[in-house]
Amino acid sequence: MGDRLDLAFLNGAVFTGEEYLPAPCHVGIKDGRILLLGDEVEAAIGERTEIVDLTGQLLLPGMTDSHVHPVEAGMEMLGCNLADGWNREDYLATVTEYVAANPDEEWIVGAGWQQAAFPGGAPLKGDLDAICADRPIILSNRDHHSAWVNSEALRRCGIDANTPDPSDGRIERDEQGEPTGTLHEGARMLALSHAPQPNLDEMYAGFLVGQAKLIAYGITSWQDALIGQYGNHSPKFYDVYRLAEERGELTGRVNGALWWERKEGFEQIPAFVAKRTAAHGGRFRADTIKIMQDGVAENQTAAMIEPYLAPGCDCATSGEASNNAGLSFVDPVKLRDIVTELDRQGFQLHFHAGPRRDRGGPH
Repeated sequence: MGDRLDLAFLNGAVFTGEEYLPAPCHVGIKDGRILLLGDEVEAAIGERTEIVDLTGQLLLPGMTDSHVHPVEAGMEMLGCNLADGWNREDYLATVTEYVAANPDEEWIVGAGWQQAAFPGGAPLKGDLDAICADRPIILSNRDHHSAWVNSEALRRCGIDANTPDPSDGRIERDEQGEPTGTLHEGARMLALSHAPQPNLDEMYAGFLVGQAKLIAYGITSWQDALIGQYGNHSPKFYDVYRLAEERGELTGRVNGALWWERKEGFEQIPAFVAKRTAAHGGRFRADTIKIMQDGVAENQTAAMIEPYLAPGCDCATSGEASNNAGLSFVDPVKLRDIVTELDRQGFQLHFHAGPRRDRGGPH
């Protein structure tokens, strides 16, 4: 064989994706591709071949995550990160510690709480007010479809008893109509729009943390499932990936799903085409469009064929239905035309969607 290997893995157990090969087994790499497997590898090692002795450890193909948000996740890991907690007490302890350690932060922004930790899945503003009443706090939950806020955040966002629910969200309220501290979907977006937005350096730092976490789990390729202006996300995530590739710091292979702004229309498509063209041929590409069609079942914003049970209803006894069948963000008739045109333009489509509330067409 004339060409020498660039990289050789020796003396390991190997899973090829189809079969398990016990140690000692060898794998040879050339020009970024697996070229040889087995005893032939040793004969193809040259002076410049990098050799990794696996000493019996398992070598397997990198895994792919088809839906992940590593830039957002990395920024949250660097901020007020509630992801390691499991209950109300854990979360309050983390927020208390973070507030004390960051006295100069005008807004306390974080994420990671789970709805199961609170009655009805809706934490209360009073708990956060007791920790910090003079600075706004906004904490997204684990699935990023709801937010827990304090009274100061509600005040700065102009959300009170007279504020109507946005068409794409809901404000949790008490019997008098006062907001209780939990905001869902578009109401969460409203609050986050008032918070300071991270700059490119902060996003890049988040990317490095998020990528390192994925690689540590053996995930070497992924789809960043939302690149656009939504919640803690930003169109600048596209720039982050391009910059990382330019710097040689993008170690994974990434497909970016460009965000379909549901309040806009077909005029978005030329910009999508331009971004797809610019991000082509390297480790980062952007040939998918993300359409978020509804919310999630746990906060009753996922669109359903039948209405949700009424709040406080014991489904084992009464089974009383509400008038809430969830939210549908893009008109189904318009959605058909949007999907047809994006497909004609050669884009993949990535949907966040549940069952329709009626039977008039696909959701």
